[in-house]
Amino acid sequence: MKNTKPYNSSDSKISIFYKFIIFATILPISNLYGQKLEGKFTEDPYPKNSILLYEIYGAQLRPVDTTKVNSDGSFHFKTNEYSLGYYRLASSSQNWVDVILNPKEKEVSLHFKNSIAMEEMEVMVSDENKAAMKYRLLIEERFREESSVMKQLSSLAKENKKDILKLTTAIRELRRKRNDLTRSIQKDYKNTFFAEFSEIDRPFIGANLEANKSQFFSSGIFETDKFISTNLIPTKIMEYLTIYTDNSVNGIREAIDEIMFQALMDEQIYGVCLDFLIIYFDRKGPDELFYYVLDQYYQNNKADQYLSNYTKERIKLRRLLALGAKAPEFSLSDTSGTLLIFSEIVKKKELCLLFFWRSSCPHCIEAMSDIKSIYKEFREIGLEIIGVSLDEGKDDWISALNEHNSNWLNVSDLKGWDSKAAEIYGVVQTPSFFIINKKMIIVKNNSDLNSIQSYLKSWKKRNK
Repeated sequence: MKNTKPYNSSDSKISIFYKFIIFATILPISNLYGQKLEGKFTEDPYPKNSILLYEIYGAQLRPVDTTKVNSDGSFHFKTNEYSLGYYRLASSSQNWVDVILNPKEKEVSLHFKNSIAMEEMEVMVSDENKAAMKYRLLIEERFREESSVMKQLSSLAKENKKDILKLTTAIRELRRKRNDLTRSIQKDYKNTFFAEFSEIDRPFIGANLEANKSQFFSSGIFETDKFISTNLIPTKIMEYLTIYTDNSVNGIREAIDEIMFQALMDEQIYGVCLDFLIIYFDRKGPDELFYYVLDQYYQNNKADQYLSNYTKERIKLRRLLALGAKAPEFSLSDTSGTLLIFSEIVKKKELCLLFFWRSSCPHCIEAMSDIKSIYKEFREIGLEIIGVSLDEGKDDWISALNEHNSNWLNVSDLKGWDSKAAEIYGVVQTPSFFIINKKMIIVKNNSDLNSIQSYLKSWKKRNK
């Protein structure tokens, strides 16, 4: 698994597929009604810092309000008008809970022991959140089971009839469990937003994958913005990409096209889908798909109001690092402390492979043997490799280099993810690769080493 730059938090449901968080400015909120949100810590020591409230908006967290904890451990938010949806209460990046705010309820009152955590929360007033507390763990368990079975089914060849039959039986049992859970929620908390959301926020299960795929969007998830203030859209997109593609670039590209086609009817949903896909492929790769989403679906600024500030900054930076762009300059010290100037190295070679890595990144370590083979094969015809370590400890860095006999140029400022080189090259995952020619022009940017190797082999043929 690739090593990614950490964010400050994670989303309990979507983290089953992928974890990230984006902070953004607030959009005007419509359909607002009066509702009081308050809480109280019942045990010492409790947080003395501010309590923050965010709206969950697709894959974003949008700041809504902040308040102080009183001397008696109580707190309440001055804002009393909220749109329907999920929100996050947080005292830090590690201490948070997600709650439902439904304008039909006049009050939401919560008690915590001495920290904001789901296991310490007691819902005093709010049927929506009592329902979520009662059924949350069971829903997550069902979600994992259903996702696991559908992923297994999607990975099987059609000829593997024995295993398909076994999974088909498992799917029937999962449907029975799901129907039992749905009936129970409807019986206890009928007409709540939670009951409606839990009905749609679950994997599409069925033994016929082609039929599932053709019916996937028939549930109407993109036909209403009612669930925009939840993580439903990112969750369903991830389900579609994970189960209903063959994981090839062309297959994923077709899935992207279908997702964005389905989102065309609603401008806001289109923007939320676009925001998620841009950041997902920015962090996960391959770069080819990141630029595909950008070039095909971010053609004007119409969707900007739905994108987070973080997303817009990433777009700006990645465009500066596109093929044909001038490679940013930097200077870093090697293992002996000698300062190396990037452009001075590049101009002496035909090509330079810039390799961002960390000693704690398993995928980076796995790539070391291939990088050694690359260096051996292409060094004599003008390739240099510069490994930029995003380690914080020099011992970890040096130990990894010695263990893998990394005899190319190696540099680091030992600032980890705060490395200046990583910042100017927009690195949010390791390993990351760039190929730069002697004119300091980026000719290849990709997190996929196979793609890098293919480019170098073609380059070698052209230069025979």
